[in-house]
Amino acid sequence: MGVEDSEPVDSLVTAGKKVNNLFTALDGLINVNSDDKYRLTNELQRFQLWAVDLGLYHGGHSSLDYRFRDSPPLFKYAYKLLRDLETGLSQCVYSPSLLRRYHLLTWLIGPIVRGALGDCTVPSPNISGLESDNDDSEEEEDFSSYQKESLTEARLNNITTTVDRLYSLSFKIRNPAMRLGLSKAMKYTEVDPDTGVNLVEVYASFDQKHLAELFRCFGHQDPENLENHYLVQRLGRANTRRRQQFGYWRKRKVKYKEYSKSVEKTAANYSQTVHASHGGELSVADGPRSAPSQPSTATWLD
Repeated sequence: MGVEDSEPVDSLVTAGKKVNNLFTALDGLINVNSDDKYRLTNELQRFQLWAVDLGLYHGGHSSLDYRFRDSPPLFKYAYKLLRDLETGLSQCVYSPSLLRRYHLLTWLIGPIVRGALGDCTVPSPNISGLESDNDDSEEEEDFSSYQKESLTEARLNNITTTVDRLYSLSFKIRNPAMRLGLSKAMKYTEVDPDTGVNLVEVYASFDQKHLAELFRCFGHQDPENLENHYLVQRLGRANTRRRQQFGYWRKRKVKYKEYSKSVEKTAANYSQTVHASHGGELSVADGPRSAPSQPSTATWLD
């Protein structure tokens, strides 16, 4: 479902708590010895890992809502995924074959309608009209006529797809290539003044060989072709970029340190010149009146 402009939009924290409450409630009602139980538990753990790793439940400047404040399209997309996941879980409530006992459906629908599971609002169900997934009702005929999978399996697949999209979103958010601070570090090079050799390239070759030797010590299945192994190349590039990042920070620190020394030296020379031009006597003029401090932009004490 999409997020309409006229629809009131909650925070990502509120939407995430609704999804987690629905996940937890459904996980306790499904048959223990069934594949559906395993699938739903797996998706529950994946969602909880995604929420904790990305800081969905954090507050203040570390919250996901605050980090998305400058990107409304990204916020709407994340909110849409959470609402889609909430809708998919709510639809699983109306699958009697998915629950452990049929009478537990009444126990679950009541708190959802009253909002006890985190203010989740779903349409009021007609319990007497619920039918199993195998019944050929008129409402499900058009939906299931072109699908080979059952309605319950389709709903679980929809939940899995939505969680996969949440992970794809987190990968884009956490991708270091999208951070502006890393672009200058990736161009960092360190050339030896005596030989003119690029030390970054030498270190990169050394990292590749070192990782290949470690894999041989761990008893890899293909010890002869380890330098072309994807994991060795990936870890080697990560180590090289880490060297570039620390080298860039070290160079910038030295640069700023030298700049501060030059500014202090210039200020000291100027003070001595002014002091000598006034015959050693300086009158201290009254400076501007101190203005009251302005309010800061901080909205939360982390």
